[in-house]
Amino acid sequence: MKIKPLSTNWTFLTLAVLATTSSLPHLGAQESTLARQLSQGTAANPYEIAEGGQARRRNREQAPVSQGMAAKPGAGVDALKAWWAGMEEVAEASMKPNDWVFHYGLTTAFEYDSNFNFAAVDERDTSIISASPYGVLTYGQQGSGLDFQLRYSPEFRWFSDDSISNVINQSLSSQLGFNGSKSRIVASANYSHNESGNVEVGNLVGSDTYGVGIVGSYDVSSKTSIGGSLNYAINNYDVFNSFSTPALGLYADYSITPKTRLGLGVGYQHTEQENNLSADALNANLRVAWAVSQKVGLSGAFGMEKRSFDGGDTINAMVGDLGLTYALSDKSTLRLSAYRRATPSIGQTNAMFYATGMAMTASVPATERLMLSLTTGYENATYESTGGPGFTSREDNYAFIRPSLAFNISEHWNMNLFYQFSDNSSSLENSSFNRSSVGTSFTLAY
Repeated sequence: MKIKPLSTNWTFLTLAVLATTSSLPHLGAQESTLARQLSQGTAANPYEIAEGGQARRRNREQAPVSQGMAAKPGAGVDALKAWWAGMEEVAEASMKPNDWVFHYGLTTAFEYDSNFNFAAVDERDTSIISASPYGVLTYGQQGSGLDFQLRYSPEFRWFSDDSISNVINQSLSSQLGFNGSKSRIVASANYSHNESGNVEVGNLVGSDTYGVGIVGSYDVSSKTSIGGSLNYAINNYDVFNSFSTPALGLYADYSITPKTRLGLGVGYQHTEQENNLSADALNANLRVAWAVSQKVGLSGAFGMEKRSFDGGDTINAMVGDLGLTYALSDKSTLRLSAYRRATPSIGQTNAMFYATGMAMTASVPATERLMLSLTTGYENATYESTGGPGFTSREDNYAFIRPSLAFNISEHWNMNLFYQFSDNSSSLENSSFNRSSVGTSFTLAY
């Protein structure tokens, strides 16, 4: 598989920018905003910023140094198979057993958390032992012809504090892609169960997240492409406000130069809430994808949103995401993401908040076996009234930093060490906290 320069293929950036307007929740993350998702990683399952500025669990299929941390920014795939003329060949190829690959492994971890329940008072520290097996079944090359991925990983967590119940977190995801000479469609579905501390409510929270979605793009000409997304997500919380969010997005992009692509997008989202007012949101956004160089890529979508609550207020606000990727080398990368997102509140009465933040992940190999990484983020959450009774104003400033290192012991075995400090400064009494955690993990991967 050959990698084209960014200036010759826009399929990847088109889907990455489209993902910034998607409401499909990240697999395994209980929180809804980027900085909080990144800081929710455990010793067994750390998070990183993916292409498009979204959070994802770090893949464990290969050792972190030998796999190369990132492809060139916005790189496309050469020689995409024709869709309409070649679907029969794709179907026949799917029967070849050597196109199917199964990866599996096990991560065991030990960590110490100084404030596991994110409390301002009555902090509970605990030691945690965890085991997280995983399996990944793939077919084909992602971005070429027909590709498929199925991923499952439970995480068993045992706590030294007897007052904390042991938990089993789970994540299951699937993705199916169809690629033609001018088009690509990706359908995905996921489920996760997560029990952990939550920044907003400052307590241990159990949640189940379900999501299905489809995104696609079509090249009308060498300079013009159109596309869309349709997503549906359900966030169920044990004792807090549960909500569901169907969403639709459409866009058109145009290449004004070989390295610069601009576009316009529109979107609609309905938020149905269990304990708060439901809302309908319309947005219009400007989309950009810019190949600054072979090492630097910039992509994002930002614009205005009108959010109307049933029987309540209407809020007009700026929203969007902007991501920057800098590939220092084949194995070194820097990713920056800035965002402003509307988020339902799970703990405040008749409230929602706008999260405005920045996050960064950076990875640099120190030696052939040792990788140094840093993940950090800052977020301001300003709460707005939805128009119902009982609203309490609130503003949070949340920040975290997480240095880590990964060492390849052998081809299939690696070790990770990390330290994380988190701090939340809130205008509400008893909602501020700080937290330190440190841990190590060992992963056996095949």
